[in-house]
Amino acid sequence: MRRKFTQELINWCESGARKPLVVYGARQVGKTYGITDFAKEYCGLGNFVEVDFERNKTINRIFKRTLDPLEIVRYLEGYYDVKIKQNETLIFFDEIQRCPEALNSLKYFAQDIERGKSHYRVICAGSLLGVSYRLNPEDGGLSTAEWEDATYPVGKDRQLFVYPLDFEEYLWANNKTLLADIIRDCYDKNQSLDEMSHQEALDYYHRYLIIGGMPEAVKSDLQGDDYKDIQRTILNGYELDITRYIRSKSDKEKTKLTYAAIPRQLGKENKRFFYAGVQPEARGRDYRGSVQWLCDARMAIACLRSQIGSEPLVSTEIPNFFKLYLNDVGLLSYILGAKEANYDAFEHRFHGALTENYIAQSLITKSQDFSGRLHYWVAGENSRSAEIDFLITTDYGNVPIEVKSGLNTASKSLNSFIKIYRPQISYRLSQKNLGFDPERRIKSVPLYAAFCLSEIINGREKTH
Repeated sequence: MRRKFTQELINWCESGARKPLVVYGARQVGKTYGITDFAKEYCGLGNFVEVDFERNKTINRIFKRTLDPLEIVRYLEGYYDVKIKQNETLIFFDEIQRCPEALNSLKYFAQDIERGKSHYRVICAGSLLGVSYRLNPEDGGLSTAEWEDATYPVGKDRQLFVYPLDFEEYLWANNKTLLADIIRDCYDKNQSLDEMSHQEALDYYHRYLIIGGMPEAVKSDLQGDDYKDIQRTILNGYELDITRYIRSKSDKEKTKLTYAAIPRQLGKENKRFFYAGVQPEARGRDYRGSVQWLCDARMAIACLRSQIGSEPLVSTEIPNFFKLYLNDVGLLSYILGAKEANYDAFEHRFHGALTENYIAQSLITKSQDFSGRLHYWVAGENSRSAEIDFLITTDYGNVPIEVKSGLNTASKSLNSFIKIYRPQISYRLSQKNLGFDPERRIKSVPLYAAFCLSEIINGREKTH
């Protein structure tokens, strides 16, 4: 499948004095497939060595004996019977979380590059790389297995975050590249799509809400197989990761319960995550570590409330006021029992939950600077206060994004935000066609065009 992060791999590979590249991402988002496909196409089979620490545990022994890059390379050459050439051969450490010493060795590969001693190209990937190095039991985190004696090579690597397919990549997978190009072109020109293309895009969008962006689920559906089997397997894998990497039995159970509570709480009118929604007597101090673990593992997406729309969002966060979304809307649909056949039978709140999760997933994939969390805005403490679903920081300041699951785009909340803060541009996402209100500077964006928001996030979109 064509993936956007392939270009990031090419840029890294062509850069000079490259640091080892660490690819983060949850289970089954396509890290391994994307890297190996890139390596075979870009580097050639003769210049690619894949070391899988999950399947081949005997290879771990070399890293327990030495962290010297030259010795490691010599061992790999003998083990795989291949010549590893500097600046040519790509070394891929897959599932590196199974060998903490290998992750530690990256700083020595980087140091040799800095000193001109060697220039080996190293990429590594794993499903829980960001978790154990960020959480500390003394700071309210969870005690995780296997990692206590490992050292993360801070500053000695480049990082790339990979997520499920966004909707544009989903269209590519369905051989709808032309439709994706039409959407982008119309978005850039503030022009409506022709009605036939608009309806076709909406149809694919509704299908995407059910299938999601997990590559294997998309592939299974394209082949006419039951994609729900893949979704079930992925969810079982997430539960296995919780069991495998969290040490305390009590913490394992808390994290499972926290994950299970996310779909349930998204279905409520107020989608804010409440600890009491996990267990009646639950308190933040007991479950905060579980929320952190799920977000660091990229299994969940945090969206924190920000108080003031005109100041840096992080500086006005309210830590205990947040929403949680799943990393893939297809997994949310599976858990909720949603299918194309019964989608319209559910009430508006159900549609809203899927739609907001889809937008959260779309936004988190658009920038490597989000660090795994988003923001929303509420005007006051009253339950009827104006609320903006998402607020993002851009070159034009903070920009509001109002999300509507249907055709009704009336929004007192967006009008309130505009009146208070006068942003240079605002976005309203719905099932309506593209449009632009120059007087109020509101850009109407169809839900299927959410992937185009990368233009404003990365500073490429003009506000006029």
